[in-house]
Amino acid sequence: MYKKLLLVFTLCSVGLWTFSDSYAFDDEEDFVEMSNTNVTEKSKVPASDTMAPSVVSETQEPLVENIASSVNIVQKPQFLESAPISPIYVKSLAINQPGMNSSNPTWAKTQNLLSFERNDERNKELVIASIEGEIKQTISFQSKEDEFGLAVLLDGFSDTTSYNAGITWSPDGMRYVFMSNGTEANYDLYLGDMMQSTPPLRITNHPEKEGHAHWSPVNNKVLFISGRSGTAQVYIYDLDTKTTSQITIGNKPFLYPQWSPDGSQVALIHGDNSNHDIYVITELDKPNRNLIALTDWAFDDLRPIWSPDGSKIAFYSNYNESNDPKLWSLIVLDLADKNTRTADQLQKHVVAENIIPDIEKGPAWLPGSTHIVFVKNDRDRYNPLHVVDVNTGVSRLLQTNTKINHDVSCSPQGLIAFRSQVDQWDQIFITQLPANEHTVN
Repeated sequence: MYKKLLLVFTLCSVGLWTFSDSYAFDDEEDFVEMSNTNVTEKSKVPASDTMAPSVVSETQEPLVENIASSVNIVQKPQFLESAPISPIYVKSLAINQPGMNSSNPTWAKTQNLLSFERNDERNKELVIASIEGEIKQTISFQSKEDEFGLAVLLDGFSDTTSYNAGITWSPDGMRYVFMSNGTEANYDLYLGDMMQSTPPLRITNHPEKEGHAHWSPVNNKVLFISGRSGTAQVYIYDLDTKTTSQITIGNKPFLYPQWSPDGSQVALIHGDNSNHDIYVITELDKPNRNLIALTDWAFDDLRPIWSPDGSKIAFYSNYNESNDPKLWSLIVLDLADKNTRTADQLQKHVVAENIIPDIEKGPAWLPGSTHIVFVKNDRDRYNPLHVVDVNTGVSRLLQTNTKINHDVSCSPQGLIAFRSQVDQWDQIFITQLPANEHTVN
């Protein structure tokens, strides 16, 4: 068994919702409890906050286009497995440290840089490194109150945990935004720069928690989630104007917003503990009236990720023939095909079943927009990596000879980073497919 800390939204007895880094799961399947619940009170935005007027003013639930509402189990798709793939290489980053768990690798858009999270029992830091293993930056905030080293003098002072996670890169790969508590009780967003030696700059400062940041691929706008309006809603922070705009409103939370590759649309999930559905905001100037439901059925749908060309959206769903909520599938929707959006048709777009969903990273698209790397829920083979052709549903085992794999991330150049367990510690590995193996025969 192994444990992993997940960044999640959950109900807090003393407030609305909060990030919880204390969820440790003995089993990867048990992550289904990660979702946000209904709010218990409404927060107020202080007059000093920099939030610009919201682009929506409605107080009711968003107007949505319900596309799928009823479910009739259809014939199960046939999933085939072809010959295994032998990668060019598989290597562990030399900067992995025994006694610390590494997780959530994230590639910079245009640089040969990889960030990942590294934690011990008390602190989680961000590490930015080259693929050769050279550390470029390490982000681990220290409490401002400890600038004189009081931790060595006062008992209990050092109990505060530093938590830094959820990095998202600028289009040029030179700047990044991440979430941190700064060793304080509040989680905000910070801006870092690869060209500066100064500490990251705090860009949000609100009593409610903020995270799930995603930098636009075309400009300096950052999507993020905040509870400042009373429940988890989506906001945009403009780094150029230093203003914040709210783009969703409703009684149920919105989570994991993702820009489309052209920066014109946003995919996200909406729901509560029992059920989430996939939505797309098609026009950001009137987001609440252009919120389209891609799924609307009894199954839980999580973590939508656009294909690199913007033509498809992949997500996890606990749809399965046996109606077991702990069995997960990978679904891919072609946005040009409107026929895929009825409940019966959604079932036909499962491309892989019995997978381990990765809530931190989401489905890992390879650059060509035709293949996804995923983790198979196969305990006999220690949860191996597979590559699936989303057009045919044919998958192939990726022979990395690693165990307990997770946190898969593909670079724009086709390199694959992932987390794997070595001697009970999680380490970051990098692998590369042969040029002719991006297709499944």
